[in-house]
Amino acid sequence: MKTPHWCRPALLLALLAPAMAAPAPASNAAPENPVETFRRTFRFGTWAQQVEALALFNNIAKSNRAPYEAALELLFPQLDNNELARKFMDLIEAQNLRRYEGYFAAVVARKDGKGDLASPEDLLVIGEALRHMNALSNAAQFPLLADFATNAARNRGHGALVIEGLRAVEIHRPAEFRSKLPPFINGESWAEGVQAAALRALVAYKSPADLEYLISLVKRDDLKSLVRWTAVAGLAEYAPDPRAYATLQALYTSADFEIRARALWALGQFPGTETRELLLRACKDNAPRIRLFAVRGLAKWREAEVNELLEFKRKNDPEKSVREAAEALLRERGLAK
Repeated sequence: MKTPHWCRPALLLALLAPAMAAPAPASNAAPENPVETFRRTFRFGTWAQQVEALALFNNIAKSNRAPYEAALELLFPQLDNNELARKFMDLIEAQNLRRYEGYFAAVVARKDGKGDLASPEDLLVIGEALRHMNALSNAAQFPLLADFATNAARNRGHGALVIEGLRAVEIHRPAEFRSKLPPFINGESWAEGVQAAALRALVAYKSPADLEYLISLVKRDDLKSLVRWTAVAGLAEYAPDPRAYATLQALYTSADFEIRARALWALGQFPGTETRELLLRACKDNAPRIRLFAVRGLAKWREAEVNELLEFKRKNDPEKSVREAAEALLRERGLAK
């Protein structure tokens, strides 16, 4: 079947891009209103055509978006196609279209409402919707998000959903949730990604009562790697507590490069000349990973010598990630174009 002329991607692009002239009509008939083309695509077009139209939305000048945005209302009932749901959710966040953020909860309700019939793909889309909700940090959405962390009937043991629920706890930090986090961290049945997410949420509370627990995790060689690395980085939140500092200093000599690297970064959150000199020395390390975290750890130091070192690293370090990290810091300081 021949594709209708108003749904062809090339024509859509010509109609929607403000800087491009619309093609001359084949007859004396007036060309169709581009807003109407946009609207009709969402009303009658295939899923693929609707996805293509969403991609073209970025070509519309912000000063001329109101009628096009109104056409997006037609996408709210269209919750079954996962590709379209993904693209629409991405657009809402990327363009900060707050009037449509209710679509995230609508996607969750439709996919979650399938119960045991929800496919693995449906669960992935739920996870993406929860991620978008977290990105907007709307406190009104917290109960829904948190329920995916604690309600086994909802999360179905799907780690990505639990992680997003725990991420919401990290963002909003409700007092009643803090005591619920250690079981996630200590529970061997959870994957390390879930355990690390729960630990990040616990660290976000910055409770002095949790420092000794964090130190105990750092010292456990039997702990899953990601969880231990998260605990090391978490000690940065307890600066300038001397107990946290002493623990990180001891880790600087660790044979585990990842432990050493994260300890260096965390030490960068502690004040003092000794810390600064330690980071400067670590920038000479032969291991690229150590240099990377040492450079990142220098974020709080803005002296001329530090800036000179960053400039050298930006131009001369053999590792691309180190060069990029140095350049990022210099840009933040207005010292690099």
